[in-house]
Amino acid sequence: MLRARTAKPQSSCRGGQAELKEQGPLAQLRQLVEGRPFSFGSAILRWTLALSLVPTATLAVQGYHCASEAVTASIQDDLANVAAGRAAQLEDWIESQKRELEHLTVTACLPAVCGDDCACCGLEGPAGGANRLLESFRDSLTGFAGIAVLGEDALVRGSIGRFPPLDPDLAARARELLEQGRPAGVSLWRNGPEPLQRIAGARLVGKDGQAAGALLALLDFGAPAARILRRETGLGSSGSAFLVTPDGRRVEAAADGAGAARVRLAGDLVKGLQAKADSGIWRDAEGRRVVGGIAPVPSLGLSLVVERDYRDALDWLPILARRALVVGALAAIAVFLFSRFMAKRLSRPLQALADVARGISAGDTAAHVPEMAAAELQDVRTALNDMLDALQQSRVQLAQSAALAAVGELSSSIVHEMRNPLSSVKMNLQALRRRVAGDPVHAELAEIAEQQAARIERILGDLLDFGKPFQVARRRTTLDEIVRAAWGSVEGLARQRNVALVHCAEATIPELFTDPERLAQALENLLKNAVEASPAGQEVRLTISAPPGPRGTIAFEVEDRGPGLPRANRERLFQPFFTSKEGGTGLGLANARKIVELLGGGIEARDRAGGGAVFRIVLPGVLRAEAAVAAGRR
Repeated sequence: MLRARTAKPQSSCRGGQAELKEQGPLAQLRQLVEGRPFSFGSAILRWTLALSLVPTATLAVQGYHCASEAVTASIQDDLANVAAGRAAQLEDWIESQKRELEHLTVTACLPAVCGDDCACCGLEGPAGGANRLLESFRDSLTGFAGIAVLGEDALVRGSIGRFPPLDPDLAARARELLEQGRPAGVSLWRNGPEPLQRIAGARLVGKDGQAAGALLALLDFGAPAARILRRETGLGSSGSAFLVTPDGRRVEAAADGAGAARVRLAGDLVKGLQAKADSGIWRDAEGRRVVGGIAPVPSLGLSLVVERDYRDALDWLPILARRALVVGALAAIAVFLFSRFMAKRLSRPLQALADVARGISAGDTAAHVPEMAAAELQDVRTALNDMLDALQQSRVQLAQSAALAAVGELSSSIVHEMRNPLSSVKMNLQALRRRVAGDPVHAELAEIAEQQAARIERILGDLLDFGKPFQVARRRTTLDEIVRAAWGSVEGLARQRNVALVHCAEATIPELFTDPERLAQALENLLKNAVEASPAGQEVRLTISAPPGPRGTIAFEVEDRGPGLPRANRERLFQPFFTSKEGGTGLGLANARKIVELLGGGIEARDRAGGGAVFRIVLPGVLRAEAAVAAGRR
């Protein structure tokens, strides 16, 4: 894995999608789909653990991978910088040796030596003088293994150190240097098969400005290269630095100062050299996985490589992994405890609901759901308690209805048994009344007896009406038809008691869809009670309106100017056989309520402001002829 130094690498870290394979939650989900019972608290615990630990583990693994990638990229950058720095040190050393050699070219005596004129230096003879002159510079020229002076004919005039023999190739390069017309400078050539064998050459210029000879020096790469390459700074305990050839051969500089080299293959590093990478991960010559940096050394035509063992470079990643495992374990424990707490917290209200349900099943009709913390659970509690209250009320009403049904059935049988004897009594009373018509005293007694028989007959009729089930027959009708039917039944009673009847409609009422006979009967009972409760000279008002509410709602209000409703009697007003009126049967209001409820409405009573009472009937869905027609079709 090699990369070029085109831009600073950015570690890329993208988490993948983790596939949930936890059998526990899937089993719970399967039980839920199949309708099998399971523990809600256990399901919450398992699902919470699955939905938290699996992503956490995935993020942990992905985080470790990203960290290792980032650390590897950072180490590659560091090693690339180390390689570039050491390559620059080699280049600086070569440049310094070039400057030293160039300094010799401007020494006045060397051109004179090359021209057999050494008077300025006090030397005798060209060769011996040149040798002795060069020997005087040996102590200061430590970077050269050997130096030679060539005349303008490219022949050696003198040499010191280990300067190699002037072979044809080197002589050709020297003549080429002498023939150059450019200003004096230093050239660097490779000499021989050794990769580090380099000769530096500089042209000597005489007083006339022409080439007077050349100065050649064999560079001593051994000691400086070994010193630079073997420095441990930035390489750790397993690092190494070396030079490689373009074809991937590893060059190891000798430290004995001879400038020799040993060459061997550098593993698969050649791929990085070919790609001109600056760092990467590869296998070295021993097959070890290493991470390293590469930097070119242009003066030598080589590349400087630094390597470090991959495991040694990333030795702290196992520590990071252990820490991540510890943190993950602590997170798992925390998630488990939190999940268990939340499971109990969420299942506790359900357990409370189950306890209430079991209590109701055991006969505890007063059982209610206790207070709950969460707002949503509190809404559930309120709804369930309201339902329980409604059920309790319905149970009471059902019991009352059952009792009333039994009473009604009994009353019906009693009425049928009493009507025939009562008819005979009435007929006999009428005959006796005719026989005693001339006797005022007995005639009055006969009239009283006949009135009481009629009253008994009326009571029996009310009992029969209350006891038998009503059949509702809805049809399209008008408000006038209903009001006339109710009005006509009480007009005579109102005139007799000197009470005025007033009818008021607050809105234009279209056709109705209801049972006109039953509704008129309910209104008749309310109007009759109002007339009987009103003093002479007062009025009873019937008000009809369409109040806001459900579509098609109509309201009837009957107001009187009587004594009002005693507070103690309000809850019992519509109970059968309850009456506070002398001679009353207690069935008028009960029948009115029964009729209104069969028609789908409601009835209520309240005191009237200024005295008297108000009875209000509200019937939804009886307006709008089109709705009535549609309902009639259904």
